[in-house]
Amino acid sequence: MKKKMRVVYTFIAMIYFIAVIFATVYAQTGYIGTLPSVELGRVTDGRIPKKYTWYDTEKECLRVNTVVQEDGPWGKRYVIHTKDILNYRELDEESIVVFGITEIKEPIVVSAEQEVFSGQEVRLKSVNEQD
Repeated sequence: MKKKMRVVYTFIAMIYFIAVIFATVYAQTGYIGTLPSVELGRVTDGRIPKKYTWYDTEKECLRVNTVVQEDGPWGKRYVIHTKDILNYRELDEESIVVFGITEIKEPIVVSAEQEVFSGQEVRLKSVNEQD
């Protein structure tokens, strides 16, 4: 009886480890390939091109998408966070300057292959993907 139970437990442990290995391989290959890729830019001297921002009528403020690096279950992951830009001034038709630049320390999204939203995990656009 003990030998049968040992075989059953060994079999269950093997199935568990195979599932963990499969999940790890999928998370590192297949899953990452399905995420939308984004290209990042930096806020320099508080200046942001207007084309990377949008006006949210519900919140009545200007917004920009940033990417934050987080620790995930299988390594680093990159997640979209939407920031409100409250203190800004238009410099010209193409750019704004943000006061209190401590608001935006993270890199901003300058292009995405599809529409992205706050909380969404993305992958960073590699040099090979750029046209």
